[in-house]
Amino acid sequence: MKLGHTYVLILLLAINYFNFLVHSLAPYSLMKSLLIKQLLTCVFVGSLLHASSQTAATNEDIRFAAAQNHLLHQPNQIAIHAKGFVCNSCGIGLRIHLKKIAGINRDLFDEGIFLDASKQLLVVAFRSAADINIDLVRDAIYSAGYDPEHYYAFDGDTVIQHPFAEALE
Repeated sequence: MKLGHTYVLILLLAINYFNFLVHSLAPYSLMKSLLIKQLLTCVFVGSLLHASSQTAATNEDIRFAAAQNHLLHQPNQIAIHAKGFVCNSCGIGLRIHLKKIAGINRDLFDEGIFLDASKQLLVVAFRSAADINIDLVRDAIYSAGYDPEHYYAFDGDTVIQHPFAEALE
């Protein structure tokens, strides 16, 4: 966690402690619910700060290098930059929707899907290059609630970035 995020959390805890002291004359049940509410607020803000710190160092060069590492000499795999995919919990929905695609090689990665939230990158392995259906992959990512920005594929010599066509309505 970054230093600025730590200061924000300390400030939130101090405000909540002061608020707790002010309300300490209230009945026990009110104090208990107030304390739970304040604790949940701190957890929520902390998780937001943690998620934002995971993607702070990500840029297109880092993402492209990661895609090259995964895809070099792997014509049966594609890597996708999914905008909004910032934490491991985000990957649950992505995995559920992508697993429905026919042709995925479930023997690789975790049932054919590798997720890297720190780079907003997911890699999908197929049984053969002929099984890769970009439109189905794009639509599955949209269905999971994320924006597929572009995808990477190995063309026999190098890894190339490709744009997604517009989603089918």
